[in-house]
Amino acid sequence: MRDYKALVDLIARSDEIFSLGSKEQAPDPALVTLAESKLGRELPASYLWFLQNYGGGRLFGEEIFSIYSLLGAPLASGDVVVNSLEFASLGWIEKGEIAVMTTDYGELYAISTEKEAEEYPVFLYLNGQKSTYANSFAGFLVKLARS
Repeated sequence: MRDYKALVDLIARSDEIFSLGSKEQAPDPALVTLAESKLGRELPASYLWFLQNYGGGRLFGEEIFSIYSLLGAPLASGDVVVNSLEFASLGWIEKGEIAVMTTDYGELYAISTEKEAEEYPVFLYLNGQKSTYANSFAGFLVKLARS
């Protein structure tokens, strides 16, 4: 398991930036497996760690996508599977990428899964341009929180 101490410390010091759930709100491991099956990709280690420890939440008021709709609940706008598949079908992200956040400023953040790895880079889509934002989901949270 990777060490996420720096991220945990940043979250603990940043109540005005992060609004997160808890371990009790984490999706069941069977739901995670189902989500990965529907996405056709394994979720990266730091994203899984985030889900297991916080279940979901917000960063600067913007929702960090989690696993919701697989519970049989009504369609949830923050569901990682629903959004990833929808955004790929619209051409907003590449097929196989995992959408993790959109913002009111038109930013869309997605995890690239094109190569087998424990971690994947996070890309920023903005104004039709794609650029690397962070080397991992944990790095994405840290960088965005510090911006």
